Formats: sequence, structure tokens, C-alpha cells
Amino acid sequence: MPAHAAATAEPRTAGTTGEPFIRVLDDDDSGRVSLQIAARTFRRGPAEPSITLVGAAHIGEPAYYDALQALLDAHDLVLFEGVGPVWARLGQDATPADRINATRERLRTLAIAVESRRRRGDGPDTLDALPTGKGYEDRLLRTASRDAWGHPIRYTPTPNGFDLTSLGADGVPGGVGADADISLEDLPPLQDAELDTKKGIQSMLAHATGLVFQLDAIDYDKPGWRNSDTTAEALAYAMAGHDPAEARPGNGSPRVGGAGEPLFDLMRGEGLLGRFAGGMLKLIGSSPRSRAMLRLMLIETLSHADELLGMDVEGLDNMMDVLLEQRNRVVLEDIRGVLDLRTDRPRSVAVFYGAGHLSGL
Repeated sequence: MPAHAAATAEPRTAGTTGEPFIRVLDDDDSGRVSLQIAARTFRRGPAEPSITLVGAAHIGEPAYYDALQALLDAHDLVLFEGVGPVWARLGQDATPADRINATRERLRTLAIAVESRRRRGDGPDTLDALPTGKGYEDRLLRTASRDAWGHPIRYTPTPNGFDLTSLGADGVPGGVGADADISLEDLPPLQDAELDTKKGIQSMLAHATGLVFQLDAIDYDKPGWRNSDTTAEALAYAMAGHDPAEARPGNGSPRVGGAGEPLFDLMRGEGLLGRFAGGMLKLIGSSPRSRAMLRLMLIETLSHADELLGMDVEGLDNMMDVLLEQRNRVVLEDIRGVLDLRTDRPRSVAVFYGAGHLSGL
């Protein structure tokens, strides 16, 4: 039986809130099994902005993401899911030290990307040539190409390598304190482990099933698109039982520990579980029949996302609260901020999140 794993976005009205965001359609005549993800629109009143909850499956067929892109692009503002680094999410409370540390981390992020390209024999001539697509990772690279004060990072290729420099808060050479230049040469050398970037489990699943990964397929780098999520460091602090406010540039991330650690290794494609899963997915991807069976398994699993996410699993209670409830609170705060605007309020807002989150919104 062929498995058709494309999810189709279907706008629903507020009157259908009792229906799930995820459903499976099994067509006996064609033998096709489809996973469908809903979009549902709400409005407080005729003069208020519309809020559309747009569910996402993180892997799917290109046509699905084309339809999603068109739906999202029709909105004035898109609040999207994306757990990123703390250096990319500086708030108004960022201190001069935060901006210095964030700039150092941006330089290192760029250095890893440039050096990885150089080792493949296609080192970029400019930083503008680093992003090679439209996805979420490319958006991060574009963010990293400016320092924490908004000035372009200077990239200088050399015969034996390259240098990256920020001119500091004042944007001119020299200076002291926050105005001082920050150079890649002043940072610890890159380690081979930093350059050995592994694909996460979702990217590996997409490849094994012949599908595409959401973060590669959707164009996030658009006007009116805003990241509405927490940071990877804040997640790690919360899961380790610490205050997420400790997640600031330069502070690093604690180990999650407990039952959540192997799960995070699996998601990142690291550790014993990650390596085992990667090997199995390569084997599955080599067989058309195995690919079809894996698609069916994914459809069946995703169709029960709400029940699975709501299960009480010993040792994972805090992790699930952080992954779902705490991240949802970020989105709700952003939505309230939009609704409270008195001027320049968008007419339509899309909240673009994994379908498993939306029942909690």
C-alpha cells in the first residue's frame, strides 16, 4: 500500500474548535493514506485582527510546504516556531556584556560555516554567499552576519584562512569596552568536533522517507515573519531545573540530565541512540517498500500526537512541560502583545507551530 505523507493545510472556522488539528484519511479505492493538518482562524470582533493557528508537520512533501507557504504569506504577521540560539534572540534588557558575548558567538557561528565550506573546497568570497537556501538555518546565518549592535561583520579571506571582525558598539575601528573591536583571532581556535555537524533525527527521517524537512522547505526570511519561541539555552536551563533567565550569551548550556538526555541526543542525531537511528534510517531509505512502511508508521504516530504528548512518562514530566507549556506561553504573550497594539496593528496574524502545540493555544 503506498503511503502518501503530504499534509494539507485546511482553514477551519472558530466554530470547529472541537475537531482535532490532525486527522488521517484512508482512501480504499486508491490505497492512499493521507495525514492532514488543519489551520483554524479566530477573531475577537470585526475590528480585531484575525488569528490563524496554522498546524505544521515537520516533514512532508514539497507540495504541502508550497501550500503552507502561500497560506502563511497571505498574513500580515507570522509568529513561527523555532528554538534557536540565545545570541539570535537578544531582548531590550540585553546588557553591554550580553551584546559582546552574543557577537563573539555570532563570529564563531560564522567561522564554523565558513570553515566547513572551505574544507569542501568552496569557501565563500563574501558572507552574503554563506546562506545557500531559504530555510531556518539560512535565516540564522543572515542574523549572525551582523553583530549584536546591528553592524555588518567584516569578513576578510586570507591566503591561509580568513578573519571575522566586529567593530563594536560604535561601529568604528578601535575603542574600549563595548566599543572595542572583536576579532575571530581573539577567540579560541575552532575544534574539529564543532565542524562535525550532524543532521537531526527529523532531517534524517525526511531523507529516509523521500520527503523534505520543514526547516529547509519553508522560507522564513521574509518581512513580517517573527520568531516566537524560546531559545535552546533557556530550554536546557529549564529542563535542568534552573531559572531560564540564566540563559544569556556567554553562559553556555547545562546538561539536561536524567531521562531527557538520551532523548535530546536522539533528536540531535548524537550519542548511541542517535547513531543507531541514523544507521537504521539509512537502511530503510534504501528500500522503496521500507520507505512506504515508514511513512505509514509516521502517519499513524503523528495522528495520535495529542495523546502521546499528554502521556505521563516517568522522568520526562518536566521536559514535556517545558517543551509544550512553557513554549506555548511565549506564543500567547506575543499574541497578547499584538492584540494590545493601538497603532500599526496587523489585520491578520498566523501562528505557525507544530500541530501538537495548537490544542494548548
